[in-house]
Amino acid sequence: YGQTKKPTPEMLADIDVMAFDIQDVGARPYTYIYTMAYAMQSCKELGKTMVIFDRPNPIGGVQIEGGLVKPGFESFIGMYPIPLRHGMTVGELAKLFNQEFGINCDLVVIEMTGWKREMYFNDAGLPWVMTSPNIPTPDTALVYPGVGLFGGTNISEGVGTTRPFEFVGAPWLDADALAGEMMKLKLPGVIFRPAHFMPRFGLYQGEICAGVQLYITDRKVFQPIKTGMNLLYMIKGMSGDKFSFKRNDSYEGAIDVVVGDNIVRLGKSSLPEILNLWETDVKRFGEISQKYYLYK
Repeated sequence: YGQTKKPTPEMLADIDVMAFDIQDVGARPYTYIYTMAYAMQSCKELGKTMVIFDRPNPIGGVQIEGGLVKPGFESFIGMYPIPLRHGMTVGELAKLFNQEFGINCDLVVIEMTGWKREMYFNDAGLPWVMTSPNIPTPDTALVYPGVGLFGGTNISEGVGTTRPFEFVGAPWLDADALAGEMMKLKLPGVIFRPAHFMPRFGLYQGEICAGVQLYITDRKVFQPIKTGMNLLYMIKGMSGDKFSFKRNDSYEGAIDVVVGDNIVRLGKSSLPEILNLWETDVKRFGEISQKYYLYK
C-alpha cells in the first residue's frame, strides 16, 4: 500500500532472484497476488528470476464463485479477470498470470507436498498466522470474499471489531428481523445470529450497530459469494433510503471495483440474474484455470 506498488529497477539492481513466500486468502480483492504480479512484471523487464514458494489456498481449491473483472473495472483489488473466489494457490495463479495475461517472466514455482484441492486451511495441519489485522482466523478468510462486498456500501462489515467480516450491520437495522429473514433462505453451511456490535475504529466507530453474525456450520458447502449477495440485497431491501453505495468520503462506484463490474450498483438485473451470469463466468474461468493446476 505504499507509493510504489511495482518494484523499481533500483530496488532490484543487486538481486538475481526475487522470492514470493506469502500466505494468500483465496479471494480476488486481497492484494498480495497483485503485488506478486507487479513483481513478476519487473522481473520480466529486468531479466530477473521470480520464485514462488507455494502456500495453501485456505478456502479450498475446488469451489469457484463470483463474476470476472470486466474491462474498464481493473484495479489493485482486481487487476485481472479472475472470479471473487478463484480456487487457486498463489503458485497456480502465478503460472496463470504469466501465461494467460502475458507477463512471461522467468518463473519457478516451488510446489507444496501434501496439499490436496479439497483441503481447507483447517485440514492442512498448519498454524494459522494472521495474514493481516482483519483476517484473524481461517473462518474470516472464508466469509471475506462475500462479506467484503459491503466495503462498497454504508453497511459495516465488522471491521473494528474482534470478528471482522463475520459481523454485518448498521445503526438503523433490526437485528432480529434481519436474522429471521436470512434464516428463511436456508443458505448452505451458515446460520445467522442477531447481533449488536460497536466498531472501535472504521465505519460507525463508537456507534452501536444492529445486524447479524455469520456462523459457518459446514465450510465445504458454504458459498460466501451467494451468501454475501443475498445478505446485501436483504439489507438493502430492509434499509429503505438509508442504504447507500457511498461510504463516508468514498465515491459511489467503490463497489464496482470490488465486484469488478457495475451490475450490482446499477440495479438493472435481479439477484438471481446476476448469480446466473456469474455462473457462466465461473464455468469459463474453470476451463482456463485447470490448465495451471499443480495439485489434485
